Amino acid sequence: MKRIWDTDELAAVWSLKHDELNLLKTKPARNHFDFVVQLKNYQLIGRFLNNRSDISDPPLHKSTRSWQAASHRNPQFSRYSTGHGP
Repeated sequence: MKRIWDTDELAAVWSLKHDELNLLKTKPARNHFDFVVQLKNYQLIGRFLNNRSDISDPPLHKSTRSWQAASHRNPQFSRYSTGHGP
C-alpha cells in the first residue's frame, strides 16, 4: 500500500461518492469507519486489509473526514457519523 499521498490523490481515491454513502445505510453506525476503509482499500488494490499497519494514516484520516463531512451536509446521513476512527 502506498505510504505517501498528495492532496489530489487522497481526494480522488479516498473520498466517498454518493452511491458509497448509500451503502452506509445498510451498516450499523459503529461499523461505518471500518466499512469505508475496507471498501476504499478494496477498490484501490483488490483485497481487504489484514492489519492496521497495512494502511498509512493519511488515507484513514481522509476517509473519516469524507463521510463525516457528507453526514453534516446531508441530514439523512447525520445519524451515521459516530466520530469513530482516527
